[in-house]
Amino acid sequence: TVLKHNVNQYCATLGYIGVASTVIAYIAKKMNDEHIIVKDWIESSEYTGITDLTYSPDWKSFAYVAWDNQKAFVVKDVIAFPKHSNVWKLTYSPDWTNLVYSVYDYGTDNDGVAYFFIKDGVESLKYKNAWSPTYSPDGRSLAYVAKVDGKFIVVKDDVISQKYDDINYQTLTYSPDGRSLAYVAKADGKFIVVKDGVSSQKYDFVSN
Repeated sequence: TVLKHNVNQYCATLGYIGVASTVIAYIAKKMNDEHIIVKDWIESSEYTGITDLTYSPDWKSFAYVAWDNQKAFVVKDVIAFPKHSNVWKLTYSPDWTNLVYSVYDYGTDNDGVAYFFIKDGVESLKYKNAWSPTYSPDGRSLAYVAKVDGKFIVVKDDVISQKYDDINYQTLTYSPDGRSLAYVAKADGKFIVVKDGVSSQKYDFVSN
């Protein structure tokens, strides 16, 4: 049975997301200013806002960020996860088995904000800042860049690298077989290339 809806009840379609042979979904804004997901013509619950509708590579799972009372949370396959100050960058693993997303929460201490990632409902450690959750091509490994005590680190599968003066998070790159991870970092005013924890010689400049 398909639950039909009347498109005239929407004052705007905010995001046409994707079409496969068996799937269609988009974000719509209703006349009461509430936002919904319409998937295969079936409406979701209403929220004050919706962003980042994301499908798994095989199109069997989908997730999005919903807003309610100035709090953001992820809804994955109609299951709602805990609320946070902000949520963004939903990423499915290439093998579609895992979902990771970026989070920050306003803290109660003087530092104010904690950044972290959530992978399948499990929180990472919390940092002053964190960037670029990146999966290996086979989906078995996850790495990201974080800032700790004024220094920068790479966290790969919960293993923390040594600290550097800076890390170019845009250079975080896995080998095609997913076994090696490399990135550009900065130490003592010079640039280095780090592969699997081993540093190159120092250079004045490194480009990828």
